[in-house]
Amino acid sequence: MDRSDAMMIMEFLCRLRLFEQSVAEQKRWYDDEKLNGKAKDIMIKPDLSLHDLVQLRPEEAAKLLKYKDCLDLVTSEEFRELSNRSRKAYTVYLCEKTARRFFLRWALDPFMDLIHYRLPLLCCDMIIENLENKDLHNICLARS
Repeated sequence: MDRSDAMMIMEFLCRLRLFEQSVAEQKRWYDDEKLNGKAKDIMIKPDLSLHDLVQLRPEEAAKLLKYKDCLDLVTSEEFRELSNRSRKAYTVYLCEKTARRFFLRWALDPFMDLIHYRLPLLCCDMIIENLENKDLHNICLARS
């Protein structure tokens, strides 16, 4: 895959509006007690519930999630029983987390190019780790 392919995938995900609202901008939907009760019963893996997943730090959640886990979750009976609003919030959250590694991988070089390689690789990694996917996408757009 080359950079143009990666940009095409990023554009597609953005057109689907899967990063419409960042987790930081959203109302703390995952603190809703009624929703929490249901999310605790929805298991992604034998030792990881949906509720536990959203409580994790973003980088931890991204490491634990596999694409198949997300597919299994969103096609499960328990997930479909959630309200439309809750399903959308969880879907946006899951998309953000599963796409994270992809966005990070493709944004590092453009970021270093934009800052004219004035910082070491480790510092650049630390900076982009704190950005959201839509910011990483904007960095890639600025470079192209």
